[in-house]
Amino acid sequence: MLQKEILMVEKISQAKSEFLSRMSHELRTPLNAILGFGQLLILTGENLEEKQKKNINDILKAGNHILILINDVLNLSEIESGQEKIKLSTVDVNNVGINNSLVIAEPVRLKQVMLNLLKNAVKYNKDN
Repeated sequence: MLQKEILMVEKISQAKSEFLSRMSHELRTPLNAILGFGQLLILTGENLEEKQKKNINDILKAGNHILILINDVLNLSEIESGQEKIKLSTVDVNNVGINNSLVIAEPVRLKQVMLNLLKNAVKYNKDN
């Protein structure tokens, strides 16, 4: 009985990974069109007003943020399924205020962790 449950869990995990991979592709296609069009507007829009340029830049920033989120979800899926190998290296963390310190970590993941910690510190550090 336990063997059947293990196989079922593995099939569910594989289905989830396939779904996330396909979904990320389906989301990236229109998102890349949006980002490309926004970039084209900025490059060819010398007659745009400052407010219009700001709005286009806001769209580009939001689109890039969504792209990062999609990549993060896909990377998490790959890590969970064992398809992505984490590449550890020595990272100098002096630039985030930790003096004379080296950390062994995957640089991109360490950056994500530090950004999330800092965002949460700012977000939840309120009076009362």
